[in-house]
Amino acid sequence: MPFQLGYVSTAVEQMLREDLLAILKVSRRTNRDNGVTGLLLFDGKDFLQVLEGDEAAVRETYGRIAQDERHRDLNVLFEEQVDSAQFGQWSMGFQAVDGVDWLEFPTSDERPIALREMIERYGQAKDLLRKMHLHGLDPQLELPT
Repeated sequence: MPFQLGYVSTAVEQMLREDLLAILKVSRRTNRDNGVTGLLLFDGKDFLQVLEGDEAAVRETYGRIAQDERHRDLNVLFEEQVDSAQFGQWSMGFQAVDGVDWLEFPTSDERPIALREMIERYGQAKDLLRKMHLHGLDPQLELPT
């Protein structure tokens, strides 16, 4: 059974397209080599990532990610065995999103809510990741490497 680990973190500095490309290039190669798949969402400030695969490989990958100084305030949202891989087609799927994408999860005053706040307040990480998997990634927001 595959193992999944999901976390949220905050970028230390503004991430430029080139920064994200560098992250994706290395992570996709490393993940392929280690049999890890997943999805990375970024809203310009916060990351939401799910890693899946063999538990030891996922935990080792997360351990490396946690040491990366380009982000802070890592918060593991879930760690669990799952019946089947949900992101197996992506060594690391990526999607850039902005605040308007979170209107499905508005606050009581109908304002858009930031990724980290939505995840932590509503606990919607798994639902959001499943939605991204089912609907696919928007090619215009993808950063191919």
